[in-house]
Amino acid sequence: MITTRAWVGNWSAMRLPPRNGESLAARPAALKRAHAPISIRAGSGTMVVRALDWTADERAAYARDGFVVVRNLVDPSFCAALKARYPALFAGRFETGIEPEIVPALYREDDASANTRWMTNAWRGDHTAARLALDSGIGRAIATLNGWAGMRLLQDNAHWKPPGSPELSYHQDNSYHRWCDPAELSSCWVALGPVARETGTVGYVRGSHLWPRLDIKAYEDRVAERNLRGFLDPKDARAHVRVAAEHAGVEPEFVPIELEPGSAVFFNGWVWHGSFANTTASAHRHSFSVHGLRPECRFHPTDISPVWGRYKRFEETAMDEAVFPITWHSSGYRTPWLDAYVARGSGAASAA
Repeated sequence: MITTRAWVGNWSAMRLPPRNGESLAARPAALKRAHAPISIRAGSGTMVVRALDWTADERAAYARDGFVVVRNLVDPSFCAALKARYPALFAGRFETGIEPEIVPALYREDDASANTRWMTNAWRGDHTAARLALDSGIGRAIATLNGWAGMRLLQDNAHWKPPGSPELSYHQDNSYHRWCDPAELSSCWVALGPVARETGTVGYVRGSHLWPRLDIKAYEDRVAERNLRGFLDPKDARAHVRVAAEHAGVEPEFVPIELEPGSAVFFNGWVWHGSFANTTASAHRHSFSVHGLRPECRFHPTDISPVWGRYKRFEETAMDEAVFPITWHSSGYRTPWLDAYVARGSGAASAA
């Protein structure tokens, strides 16, 4: 899921300020370490997920509802190992020495606040996270579900909802990635522990990927015309989807997804989704999502992202596999360095 930090609109609002003592110039310098030239060779990729061949019923559910649940996709012991990495990750202790692209806030490991913790591209900072984000099995599952030749990783998201954390605003992933060409995402959301409605699980609006599409600016214009109070208030998590449902002439059906550790939900980039509030007194919700693109995806030549545009070469649109690797392809190709990368650090321990 693509989450927000007191903003509504597009990525241009997400300009993260430097932390105390941090130089803004240091961030691009650190990220350049991931930009080394690569050579091309074939590779199958190590897998931490079970082999998945889609049934006709699963394909029909994905086409009809915009999402499909898969039970027991990832080994629960691996999920426990990744969940155990979260306190260090969200405290800013990155074992690779590289900070993920988007880290809205850091938290002490003993922090008991009700703020939802999340970050984008934990795989850059942690080898255990990389083992799931770069897994060839997830790449294959996303590609074959959508009829793609392969899958290019756009980003991962690590999510942690402590007790008392609020709803997450409903949104469509594709709306925030118009800098991709084509802007067609498909994702896998994995439960690292048990998740239920009361612990703040992910929720989908059934069939909403088939609704007529309005971009974010259109939502804002319609709200301004009607003067709907609280539309831009992040506490009103369903404001955008209500406008979209009205435009489609339907009553939205919100579906909470309840999962055991290691189970997952695959979803279309146009389906409306968010998360429920964690209303429990002591249960924490941990999850991890992988967002994929078609392997032939390129940068849009004129729609530039202030976050991801830093990786676009001047007057070129090709996506660098050092940043957007291909995790699986029907030809047998896989970005060459992925297997060696996930074999390091805690990734090696979790693979043993």
